[in-house]
Amino acid sequence: MVDEEHLALIREGVDAWNAWRRENPDIREANLREANLREADLREADLRGANLSGADLRGADLLKANLREANLLKANLSGANLSGADLRGADLRGADLLKANLLKADLSEADLLGADLRGADLSGANLLKANLLKADLSEADIRGANLREADLRGANLLGANLDEAVLSGTVLDKESSGLESVEPRPDESRRLESVEPQSDEPTTNDQLGRRPFAQALVERMDKLYEKGGQDGFAAHLHAPWGAGKTSILLMMRDLMISDRRSADSKSAPRWIVVQFNAWQHERRNPPWWPLIEAVKTECLRRLSDKNTSWLQTYQAAWIRARWFRWKIKTDALPYVVAIIVGLTCLWLLWSVWGTPGGAVPAFFDWVLKLLTAGIAAYAAFSGASRIAVFGSAASAKFYEDLSQDPLERVTKLFKDIVDWTNMPVCVFIDDLDRCQADYVVDLLGGIQTSFRHKNVAYVVAADRSWIKASFETRYDSFSKAVGNVGQPLGYLFLEKMFQVSTPIPGMGDRIRKTYWNELLKGAALSQETEQFDQTVEAKRQSLRREHGEHLTRDEAEAILKKNDTVEDRAAVVLELNASRAMEKEAEHLLAQFTTIVPDNPRVMKRMVNAFAMRQAIGILERSITPPEVLARWTILEQRFPALADLLIEHPEWTQTLADETQEDRENLPPPLVPFVDSEVIRDIIGNEKNHGLAVAHVQAITRGSAS
Repeated sequence: MVDEEHLALIREGVDAWNAWRRENPDIREANLREANLREADLREADLRGANLSGADLRGADLLKANLREANLLKANLSGANLSGADLRGADLRGADLLKANLLKADLSEADLLGADLRGADLSGANLLKANLLKADLSEADIRGANLREADLRGANLLGANLDEAVLSGTVLDKESSGLESVEPRPDESRRLESVEPQSDEPTTNDQLGRRPFAQALVERMDKLYEKGGQDGFAAHLHAPWGAGKTSILLMMRDLMISDRRSADSKSAPRWIVVQFNAWQHERRNPPWWPLIEAVKTECLRRLSDKNTSWLQTYQAAWIRARWFRWKIKTDALPYVVAIIVGLTCLWLLWSVWGTPGGAVPAFFDWVLKLLTAGIAAYAAFSGASRIAVFGSAASAKFYEDLSQDPLERVTKLFKDIVDWTNMPVCVFIDDLDRCQADYVVDLLGGIQTSFRHKNVAYVVAADRSWIKASFETRYDSFSKAVGNVGQPLGYLFLEKMFQVSTPIPGMGDRIRKTYWNELLKGAALSQETEQFDQTVEAKRQSLRREHGEHLTRDEAEAILKKNDTVEDRAAVVLELNASRAMEKEAEHLLAQFTTIVPDNPRVMKRMVNAFAMRQAIGILERSITPPEVLARWTILEQRFPALADLLIEHPEWTQTLADETQEDRENLPPPLVPFVDSEVIRDIIGNEKNHGLAVAHVQAITRGSAS
């Protein structure tokens, strides 16, 4: 039902309402559900994201009102004046717009499924990519309207005036009546009859608007590198299979190796990027050896570029010499010794043949015995050490039993390569969530204990549930004694490994619909990356000139209210990510939750990083989630990750956890039972009075809210 306070405010007038919206930017979803606003004067009212479902707006004056992404499901807008109104992305499913005035209104990407638009004035309106499936547009005035890529399947257009309307790429079918005189272009007709084959390969083309997210993550990594931690850092990019993790890694690689500029106008570090596919190397043992080879190869490739200096040429020569010495010592030395022994034996045989009667002199007999004993001793030691480096797990275990630190020499080799390269190195580890549990644990354990370095960062793209399960499988006997139901043993290892942990942006209904339709039509799915980057950078420079390093969230929202292209949103996200004022705002916000943050410095740092990335994702997804609510989810996800997993699958359980009394305890879902009596969890979730987590918030945060 309607919020009576909100209804009273809107009835006071537009000036009072808009002032209240400006003073309360955290209230992003005004509740005017089923409100009686018949013939109300709402000209230029700020109703962005408002819930007006079922509202009575008959004859209302909404001239130039901002109804962007508003919920107008089954609202009655018959005879209403919506001339020049902003209805981009609005939900108008089943709405009554009979004879409504929508002259030059912006309805791009609006959902008008089954809407009644009979006799409506849509002349000059922008209906780009709008969903008009089964809408009734009979007798409507659609002259000069932009219906490009709109979905008109099953729509009724009998008697509609479509003079000079743009119908390029419009989706039609046999159920669309009244379009007998409109002939789609030949290529469009073919699109309706066939579906182009699509490649499943990862791509650098930004098909889902995720390039700004990749850049935000890269710039956050730049900051962490510049802080100069002794052991570098590791980031975890988590999402289920097929969600697009590899494509984001490819975008990150393009950004990290290019001659780009950082957000503060200083030269950003130009990384050496090592792409390591764990699944391809799973059969090679031990797992860290092919990783070191990949690092060496990429370091030499960078140092051997055409425009390298004499110093880099010297560095490359030293690394090659160091690697050659290592290979000789661990791989080729037995063969060299064998050749020397073979040549010595040939010389001895030749000398014996040269003596009278072929008798072996006593001196040669002594030399042969000495060589035999020496070869046997060397083979025993060299063979064991060599097999430990290149052979089976059983042989490696044998070597570990004999050596105090079996990885000491290998770790020293890795350190020497990175030190002599003297550049930041980023290792992308992909497809780890397709490997056996033992391989996952051995690789990540080796990285954590032996291959951390101040100049090395790791980005692991893998389903976190897979990594969690791998550690719990290996350390099954400790699972009951270590960790708890909210943070099991596997998540404790993840917490120890990664300083930055972030999901990838969700699709949301709007992006999903656009992506699906364009796939079916065989249309181009992305714009020119170079042009996009240049446009975004130009907009960032403009923002820096106006705001410096002090862009705030309120200022960002005001900017996007005026201009909200894909490039504008990307520029705002990246500048907020680099803004010192935004960092202060985030710190001040998180400080409000001191009582529910654990006494663990590492977890606290992870929360700050996770909140920043979640905030960037929210803006890119056009989320209206208040920052206080986002902070609560971040704390819950970091402190009780297993519970967060449950709520992602069942967001409706959020309300159950928020309730202080559980009357129907016997019918509670079994996975939820261990959490329902926790006061800490109730404090984290909160309530409506203190910006608590609601079911809709969890859905928006975790599944993408670009609807």
